[in-house]
Formats: sequence, structure tokens, C-alpha cells
Amino acid sequence: NTDPKIQSELLYNLGGIYEQLGKLDKADQLQTSALEKRKALFGPDSAEVAESLVALGGVRSDQAQYDEAEKLIRQGLEMSRRHLPANHPAVGKALYALGALKVDRGDYDEAIQILNQAVNIQSAPGGVPADLAMSLTSLANSHFYLGHYDICESLNRRSLAIDRQLYGDRHPNVAEDFINLAAIEY
Repeated sequence: NTDPKIQSELLYNLGGIYEQLGKLDKADQLQTSALEKRKALFGPDSAEVAESLVALGGVRSDQAQYDEAEKLIRQGLEMSRRHLPANHPAVGKALYALGALKVDRGDYDEAIQILNQAVNIQSAPGGVPADLAMSLTSLANSHFYLGHYDICESLNRRSLAIDRQLYGDRHPNVAEDFINLAAIEY
């Protein structure tokens, strides 16, 4: 019989994997289950529930359910801020999720403000380099769409350096960084 905390963690992680694979219905199901389990285990207002709200919001964003996604992510962000230090990686991840949603919606100015906060948290000691690279890429995309090509290029170069260090040269994230850099040239 699996420990309920481990079970909720497994559901959360599996949900993330299915989301990356583009299997969004399954990801939604798993993240919803993780959220329910965490509410029962940790109470409706907790850092764990906040993390699950943000994850489920990310899946809803991928499903183009933007209003629902934004509601979930903002709820998770506020909850994280209540329970964790301001510079905690989970706060950075929630800000990234909200910023990425704003990019998807075409709200580039707002995305830049939010993603700058994420990058500041994720650049600090204790930040998660993979999360930082994702935030830098989204931030670069916002600047690209607004025609800020110099800023975009320097952000993409920073993301490329992190991705190469983390994954080597033959990884989809590295390829995406090179594609983004090439787009600036044209």
C-alpha cells in the first residue's frame, strides 16, 4: 500500500510527463487527481495544493482553456506566496506559468513584467536552471513579438548556454534555442 504523499507526488509527476508528451486529456486527469489527493492530505490552502493548481493551470493553458488556466495559475501563485519565501522555486515556476499563458494570449507587455519576476527568482542561488531556461525562452519570445530583437537575442543566448550545459547539444530545447536565434536574423 503506497504512502498517500508518495502517491500524490507520483500523480503530479506523471501528469507533467503526459503533458510534455502532448497527451493532455491524460495529463488533466492525473493533475486533477493529484490536486484532490493533496487537498485531502495537506488542506485546501497549502504549498502542495498551490503547486498542483499551477500544474493543472498549465495543462488547461495547453488545452487553450485560457480563462480557466489563468484562474488556476493565479490561485496557485497567491497560495504559494502565502506559504513560501518570496524567492522560492515554486513561486518562480508559478510566475513562469502565468507569464507563458500571457505570451500564448498575445499579452506581451504583461508577459514581460511577469516573466522578469520569474527570471529574477530563478537566477538567484537555489534557482532551478531548467526552469530559468524556460522562463528566458518565453521572455525572449515576448520581446521578439514586440520587435525588441537585441534583448531577444541576448535572452536566447542565455537560454542556449543553460540548455547546452544541462542537456548537451542534441536536445529539443537546444534546437529550439538555435531556431529562435535564427529567426532574429531574418
